[in-house]
Amino acid sequence: MKQAIMTIAVLAALLPISTAMAQQQMQTFTDASGSFTVDYPLGWKIIQPPDDSQGSSVIFINPYGGGESLNIVIGPNQTRTALAVGLEEYAQTQLDRLLSTERGAKIVQDMECQKYQIQGRKACSNIVSSGPKHSELLLFMLMTTGNQDVYVLTYGNSAKNFDPNLLLFDKILKTFKFSR
Repeated sequence: MKQAIMTIAVLAALLPISTAMAQQQMQTFTDASGSFTVDYPLGWKIIQPPDDSQGSSVIFINPYGGGESLNIVIGPNQTRTALAVGLEEYAQTQLDRLLSTERGAKIVQDMECQKYQIQGRKACSNIVSSGPKHSELLLFMLMTTGNQDVYVLTYGNSAKNFDPNLLLFDKILKTFKFSR
Protein backbone atom coordinates (compact mmCIF):
# COMPACT_ATOMS: atom_id res chain seq x y z
CA MET A 1 0.00 0.00 0.00
CA LYS A 2 2.73 2.48 0.96
CA GLN A 3 4.63 1.61 -2.20
CA ALA A 4 1.56 2.47 -4.29
CA ILE A 5 1.15 5.77 -2.41
CA MET A 6 4.83 6.61 -2.90
CA THR A 7 4.60 5.74 -6.61
CA ILE A 8 1.65 8.11 -6.97
CA ALA A 9 3.59 10.83 -5.12
CA VAL A 10 6.54 10.38 -7.47
CA LEU A 11 4.33 10.42 -10.56
CA ALA A 12 2.61 13.60 -9.40
CA ALA A 13 5.94 15.37 -8.91
CA LEU A 14 7.59 14.69 -12.26
CA LEU A 15 8.39 17.42 -14.79
CA PRO A 16 11.54 18.15 -16.83
CA ILE A 17 14.74 19.79 -15.59
CA SER A 18 17.75 21.09 -17.43
CA THR A 19 20.89 19.03 -17.86
CA ALA A 20 22.72 21.77 -15.98
CA MET A 21 21.21 20.31 -12.81
CA ALA A 22 23.82 17.54 -13.03
CA GLN A 23 26.45 20.22 -12.38
CA GLN A 24 24.60 21.70 -9.38
CA GLN A 25 26.12 21.86 -5.89
CA MET A 26 25.06 19.03 -3.60
CA GLN A 27 24.19 18.75 0.08
CA THR A 28 23.96 15.64 2.26
CA PHE A 29 20.77 14.16 3.69
CA THR A 30 20.81 11.66 6.58
CA ASP A 31 17.55 9.86 7.27
CA ALA A 32 16.05 10.10 10.76
CA SER A 33 16.82 6.48 11.65
CA GLY A 34 20.45 6.86 10.57
CA SER A 35 20.12 4.08 7.98
CA PHE A 36 21.58 5.96 5.03
CA THR A 37 23.01 9.19 3.68
CA VAL A 38 22.70 10.57 0.17
CA ASP A 39 23.74 13.80 -1.52
CA TYR A 40 21.07 15.72 -3.42
CA PRO A 41 21.04 19.03 -5.33
CA LEU A 42 21.15 22.17 -3.20
CA GLY A 43 17.70 23.71 -2.95
CA TRP A 44 15.67 20.60 -3.73
CA LYS A 45 12.58 20.16 -1.55
CA ILE A 46 12.49 17.21 0.87
CA ILE A 47 9.22 15.49 1.74
CA GLN A 48 9.17 12.87 4.51
CA PRO A 49 5.78 11.21 4.92
CA PRO A 50 5.06 10.01 8.48
CA ASP A 51 6.65 6.66 9.34
CA ASP A 52 4.35 3.68 9.61
CA SER A 53 4.66 -0.08 9.80
CA GLN A 54 5.55 -0.22 6.09
CA GLY A 55 8.92 1.46 6.61
CA SER A 56 10.18 4.96 6.00
CA SER A 57 10.67 7.08 2.94
CA VAL A 58 11.92 10.40 1.65
CA ILE A 59 11.18 12.22 -1.60
CA PHE A 60 13.52 14.82 -3.12
CA ILE A 61 11.82 17.19 -5.59
CA ASN A 62 13.40 19.74 -7.90
CA PRO A 63 11.51 23.01 -7.22
CA TYR A 64 13.14 25.02 -10.03
CA GLY A 65 10.31 24.86 -12.54
CA GLY A 66 11.00 21.20 -13.16
CA GLY A 67 9.94 18.86 -10.44
CA GLU A 68 12.21 15.94 -11.31
CA SER A 69 12.25 13.66 -8.30
CA LEU A 70 14.08 10.95 -6.45
CA ASN A 71 12.16 8.73 -4.05
CA ILE A 72 13.89 6.47 -1.49
CA VAL A 73 11.77 3.90 0.38
CA ILE A 74 13.06 1.59 3.10
CA GLY A 75 10.79 -1.42 3.56
CA PRO A 76 11.79 -3.42 6.66
CA ASN A 77 8.59 -5.50 6.63
CA GLN A 78 9.50 -6.81 3.19
CA THR A 79 13.12 -7.59 3.99
CA ARG A 80 12.51 -11.10 5.29
CA THR A 81 10.75 -12.00 2.02
CA ALA A 82 13.53 -10.45 -0.09
CA LEU A 83 16.25 -12.31 1.81
CA ALA A 84 14.31 -15.59 1.67
CA VAL A 85 13.64 -15.59 -2.09
CA GLY A 86 16.65 -13.59 -3.24
CA LEU A 87 16.89 -10.02 -4.48
CA GLU A 88 16.28 -10.81 -8.16
CA GLU A 89 13.07 -12.76 -7.55
CA TYR A 90 11.86 -10.20 -5.02
CA ALA A 91 12.55 -7.28 -7.42
CA GLN A 92 10.70 -9.09 -10.23
CA THR A 93 7.71 -9.67 -7.92
CA GLN A 94 7.63 -5.96 -7.02
CA LEU A 95 7.84 -5.01 -10.71
CA ASP A 96 4.97 -7.38 -11.55
CA ARG A 97 2.91 -5.84 -8.74
CA LEU A 98 3.55 -2.32 -10.06
CA LEU A 99 2.59 -3.32 -13.60
CA SER A 100 -0.66 -4.86 -12.38
CA THR A 101 -1.68 -1.87 -10.24
CA GLU A 102 -0.60 1.13 -12.37
CA ARG A 103 -2.94 1.49 -15.33
CA GLY A 104 -1.02 1.74 -18.59
CA ALA A 105 2.37 0.95 -17.04
CA LYS A 106 4.76 -0.98 -19.25
CA ILE A 107 8.36 -2.19 -19.14
CA VAL A 108 10.85 -0.05 -21.07
CA GLN A 109 13.97 -1.86 -19.81
CA ASP A 110 13.86 -5.38 -18.40
CA MET A 111 15.07 -6.26 -14.92
CA GLU A 112 18.87 -6.11 -14.78
CA CYS A 113 20.88 -7.20 -11.72
CA GLN A 114 24.50 -6.97 -12.88
CA LYS A 115 25.19 -3.30 -13.74
CA TYR A 116 24.66 -1.55 -10.39
CA GLN A 117 26.07 -2.08 -6.92
CA ILE A 118 25.74 0.00 -3.78
CA GLN A 119 28.69 -0.39 -1.42
CA GLY A 120 29.43 -3.78 -2.95
CA ARG A 121 25.85 -5.03 -2.64
CA LYS A 122 23.96 -6.25 -5.70
CA ALA A 123 21.20 -3.96 -6.96
CA CYS A 124 18.47 -4.78 -9.48
CA SER A 125 17.16 -2.06 -11.81
CA ASN A 126 14.47 -1.61 -14.43
CA ILE A 127 12.71 1.22 -16.27
CA VAL A 128 8.92 1.49 -16.46
CA SER A 129 6.73 3.98 -18.32
CA SER A 130 3.37 5.19 -17.14
CA GLY A 131 0.74 7.57 -18.44
CA PRO A 132 -0.61 8.53 -21.86
CA LYS A 133 1.85 9.00 -24.73
CA HIS A 134 1.70 12.83 -24.68
CA SER A 135 2.54 12.96 -20.95
CA GLU A 136 4.42 9.70 -20.50
CA LEU A 137 6.58 9.39 -17.38
CA LEU A 138 9.57 7.11 -16.99
CA LEU A 139 10.61 5.61 -13.67
CA PHE A 140 14.05 4.12 -13.08
CA MET A 141 13.75 1.80 -10.08
CA LEU A 142 16.72 0.34 -8.23
CA MET A 143 16.37 -2.19 -5.37
CA THR A 144 19.06 -3.39 -3.02
CA THR A 145 19.40 -4.75 0.51
CA GLY A 146 21.51 -3.29 3.27
CA ASN A 147 21.40 -2.96 7.06
CA GLN A 148 18.84 -5.78 7.13
CA ASP A 149 16.40 -3.66 5.06
CA VAL A 150 15.23 -3.42 1.45
CA TYR A 151 15.92 -0.07 -0.23
CA VAL A 152 14.04 1.09 -3.34
CA LEU A 153 15.43 4.17 -5.09
CA THR A 154 13.19 5.57 -7.83
CA TYR A 155 14.20 8.35 -10.25
CA GLY A 156 11.41 9.77 -12.39
CA ASN A 157 11.07 12.26 -15.20
CA SER A 158 9.08 12.94 -18.36
CA ALA A 159 9.94 10.63 -21.25
CA LYS A 160 11.36 13.60 -23.18
CA ASN A 161 13.79 14.60 -20.41
CA PHE A 162 14.53 11.21 -18.88
CA ASP A 163 17.75 10.26 -20.73
CA PRO A 164 19.43 13.70 -20.69
CA ASN A 165 18.96 13.94 -16.94
CA LEU A 166 20.15 10.45 -16.00
CA LEU A 167 23.55 12.05 -15.31
CA LEU A 168 22.09 13.70 -12.23
CA PHE A 169 20.59 10.44 -10.97
CA ASP A 170 23.93 8.68 -11.49
CA LYS A 171 25.65 11.47 -9.54
CA ILE A 172 23.16 11.08 -6.67
CA LEU A 173 23.35 7.28 -6.74
CA LYS A 174 27.15 7.35 -6.35
CA THR A 175 26.72 9.21 -3.04
CA PHE A 176 24.17 6.81 -1.50
CA LYS A 177 25.72 5.12 1.56
CA PHE A 178 24.42 2.76 4.22
CA SER A 179 25.19 4.33 7.61
CA ARG A 180 24.71 1.56 10.08
